[in-house]
Amino acid sequence: MDVLLDTNVIIDLIELGCFARVLGIRGFRFWVVNNVTREIMRPSQRAVLQEELRRGALCETYVEGIEEVEVYVNLRAVLADGEAASLAVAAQRGWTFATYEKGRTER
Repeated sequence: MDVLLDTNVIIDLIELGCFARVLGIRGFRFWVVNNVTREIMRPSQRAVLQEELRRGALCETYVEGIEEVEVYVNLRAVLADGEAASLAVAAQRGWTFATYEKGRTER
C-alpha cells in the first residue's frame, strides 16, 4: 500500500524518534511530495528526512500530469502547499494520505 505523508506527520515522527521504524513497516511504501520536503525547515529534521530518502525508505514524488495539477491548483486555494500537493497526488493515484489536519482537509 502506498502512503503519502504530510509535513506534520513527518515532523512528529522524527521528533518522536520513530520515523525510521514507521518507514520500515512491511506492506507499505511511504512517499513524500517535493512540496512537503521543502516545508521541512529545521536542519535536524531535514537531515533525518534526507537520510531516509537516501536510504530509499521514503520515496519522493511530484505533482505530475494535468489532472494532478488541476486538483492541486483548486486545493491550493484552501490548503497549504504541502497539503494541497499531497492530497492531489494521493487522490489521483489512489494512495492513502496520512495527515491529521482534520479541519482544513475536510473542506
